[in-house]
Amino acid sequence: MKEIPFSIPVTGIIRINGNVITVIVNRAVTNVTLDPEAESPGRTVFEPGKSMFDIILASAQEFFRRTGYNRFTGLDLYDIARETYPGLNKRSFMSRMTAATPN
Repeated sequence: MKEIPFSIPVTGIIRINGNVITVIVNRAVTNVTLDPEAESPGRTVFEPGKSMFDIILASAQEFFRRTGYNRFTGLDLYDIARETYPGLNKRSFMSRMTAATPN
């Protein structure tokens, strides 16, 4: 068996129209439709008008109501906040809590 190397010039066009991508190579046409992805399941969405700082404050008030102590750690508040918002990101919560803490 003998092998003979060769090359074929190929020209192509890619057209993007909304969520439809058309790929044309020489005379062959292929359409690809992209379906929009659903919302990320790991992202926590708060009620309108509610921020992370409101969640931190509510968690601190709940901690005080449960224990009667006004000293707490970030993990204490994070555990309480996760009861209401199970998808809450720990890093985001802790960084916002650090930003909200006075000197």
